[in-house]
Amino acid sequence: NTSDEANAQIIYIQGGKDTCRHNTDHEDLFRQESFFHYLFGVEEPDCCGIIEADTCRTTLFVPKLPEAFAVWLGTIPSLDTFKSKYGVDNVMYSDALAEEIKRLDP
Repeated sequence: NTSDEANAQIIYIQGGKDTCRHNTDHEDLFRQESFFHYLFGVEEPDCCGIIEADTCRTTLFVPKLPEAFAVWLGTIPSLDTFKSKYGVDNVMYSDALAEEIKRLDP
């Protein structure tokens, strides 16, 4: 960016985290973080999102679950499934968050 260009302004919102009781396989009842749920409508844990302030473009970041999780979850939702379910502009896996923020250059 040159000194005359404004950097992108983004809003980062972290969703609720899934937790287990006392490091066991018993999951506590999950409740989504209220602001994140209001803005994105997402019900699943361990997600986050970015809103680009100048364009209102939304990007949802979801965890990439191993194929083995299908035993417990059934079909693992694709990125397109999340995109259509929540009406966001873009969906990426959580491991791409840092790269996307770097690309946006806030």
